[in-house]
Amino acid sequence: MKIQKLDISVSVLAGVACLFFFMPNPITVWAVFVGWAWYFSLGAEPKAFAKCIPVMVVAYVLASIAIVVVYMTAPNWVIPVAIAVAVTAFILMMFLKIPAFGYSIVGFVSYAVMFGGYFGQGGFGFPFLAYPAPAVPIGNIAIIALWMMMSNLIGMGFGLLSVALANIGKK
Repeated sequence: MKIQKLDISVSVLAGVACLFFFMPNPITVWAVFVGWAWYFSLGAEPKAFAKCIPVMVVAYVLASIAIVVVYMTAPNWVIPVAIAVAVTAFILMMFLKIPAFGYSIVGFVSYAVMFGGYFGQGGFGFPFLAYPAPAVPIGNIAIIALWMMMSNLIGMGFGLLSVALANIGKK
């Protein structure tokens, strides 16, 4: 087994990524690693950004719609959310048939990251409002969507940087 430059650059940058968690408004490190994985799974080249961004945005919007249903139907939200998830997942499936949106790993994981980011990040500086809220927290949901997308894009940037560092000195 030979240790390569990429092994070292990924390891060092992974440690650096963890330092983001200790910022006043912590970057979601697990979402950074998700974006990093996308970068490598989509070819580890700069055009991975162009592949990810369209489907990522669609998936985050669709997941946000399902989260809005939680607030609109609380406290009896289970069946309505199941229906909202089924409908939005179907819409996502239709988008995945369009070549510019056809990267299912990004679409499905973005959808899941939105739920994890919104409902799982309470207490880490995120503006989560427990339901039943006095109103549907559209602004808070949008902030989380943008925050998680930013974390994913930072991760893709770390993927780009890790490859660039590994290629230093290569011709």
